[in-house]
Amino acid sequence: MGLQNRITSAHLDSEERRQHTHVFWLVYILDKDLSLRAQQPSIQLDDDIDLDLPHSLPADDEGDGDAPGVIATADGNARMNYFLARVQLANIEGGVYDCIFSTRAAKRSPEERLAAANSVLEALEKWQAEIPSEFGAAAVITSIANDSTSLGLYCVLHSISLRCMTLINRAHAWNDEWLPIGWAMLVHQARDFMILFERAWSAEIWFRW
Repeated sequence: MGLQNRITSAHLDSEERRQHTHVFWLVYILDKDLSLRAQQPSIQLDDDIDLDLPHSLPADDEGDGDAPGVIATADGNARMNYFLARVQLANIEGGVYDCIFSTRAAKRSPEERLAAANSVLEALEKWQAEIPSEFGAAAVITSIANDSTSLGLYCVLHSISLRCMTLINRAHAWNDEWLPIGWAMLVHQARDFMILFERAWSAEIWFRW
C-alpha cells in the first residue's frame, strides 16, 4: 500500500496522513515481533521507511498536546510515549533477528558476529536507559496504580525487551566467543519482570499470547 513512504499520502489531508502513519507503525511493530518469534525475515525493510517517528506526529484533536500513545503515572508527574518505545523496540527486534537468525549472520566471520551482537546489545541498553524509572518493570506496578490495561501493556513491553536481552546473551549468539557481558543485567531484569508478570497475570488475560 506504500504506507511506509510519505509521498504516497502527500495528497491526503493532515488527519488522513496521520492515520496512515499510525497504521504503518502498528504494522511495523507486529512485523518485527512476528519475525523474531518465527525466526523468519520481516516484510518491511527499514531502509525503505520515510516517515516521522510517533513522537513527531501531531497531537490528537481531543488531546492535551501530547503525542499519541503517551501514558502517565497515576500522579501525573511522569509521562512516557509508549507508542514510540514500541516502535524503537521493534527496530531492535529486527536487529536481534539479523544478528542471530538471518542467513547473512551465518556467513559472517566470528569477529563480525561479535561486533554485530555488541551493536545490538548497545542499542538495547540505550533503549532501556531511556525508559523513565517510574515505568520500569517492578516500579510500574505502583506508578500507574490500578490501571490494569496499562499494566498489561508494560508487561508486553518488558517481556519483549527481556526476550531480546536473553537472545543476545545466549551462547549461539556469539558462537566461538561467548562473552555474555549483559548477563548480570539480564538476571536483574528477569527478577523485576517476574514481579510485574505476577501482578499482570492476575489482572489481564489479553496479553498472554
